[in-house]
Amino acid sequence: INAEYMGSFGDDLPAQRREIPRACQELQRDMKSAMCAIGSYCDHDRFLHQTNSRMTTNIGIVQNTLNRLSASGGGDFPESQLSAMLYSALRPAEVGWRSTSTPIYLRVMIVISDATFHIGSRNNGDGIQNGREDYPAVHQVKAALD
Repeated sequence: INAEYMGSFGDDLPAQRREIPRACQELQRDMKSAMCAIGSYCDHDRFLHQTNSRMTTNIGIVQNTLNRLSASGGGDFPESQLSAMLYSALRPAEVGWRSTSTPIYLRVMIVISDATFHIGSRNNGDGIQNGREDYPAVHQVKAALD
């Protein structure tokens, strides 16, 4: 689950802290091996994306992670959802994705936001964030998720 943590999202944090663990529990009721990871994204003024907790079946870890996150910053309307999706896809060890060769395995990424996304053009899609790169383009995210 990748969620926005810009200042405009501050009033939504209580709902996230309540509903995300509940959603993870519901998934685990239906699929015993379901795991959740928490990622957050902002914008260039703070960070494009970070993995806050790896995949886990422990709802307490999910809840504690959410409780530590805070919203701040902003100033423009679009955010870095595409960056969050790209970096989550390109960093399987950091996120804790299971091997794609595992039979009957489905990866699901949920992105939570209240804004549109930045459209980028100068991102090489290597999964490394640095100051010389812009936000990724939609085709880069699609390729990383395929």
